[in-house]
Amino acid sequence: LGWICTTSFALAQVSGSVVGQLKDQESGDWLEFVSVGVKAPGKEGYVAGATSNLEGRFTISNLAAGNYQLEIFFVGYEKKVIEEVVISPTKPRID
Repeated sequence: LGWICTTSFALAQVSGSVVGQLKDQESGDWLEFVSVGVKAPGKEGYVAGATSNLEGRFTISNLAAGNYQLEIFFVGYEKKVIEEVVISPTKPRID
């Protein structure tokens, strides 16, 4: 999976969001209906998740400040894991 992932942080709400867009690296096609799960270290299961839309875009909002792991999975593709996704006021964007 090819991916673009950014995070934003809202100080007033003391929470952040992970926003991204997913596409196939070979064909360049946007990937729709891809599952994206957010895991917190030391916790079982997902704390949040989303499914990409027709343009491959997804948004996961209302994440408390902290370190997370993203898992991106779709039938026919190898699962992609992105470690150390940090939601904080000092690190508002990940490219």
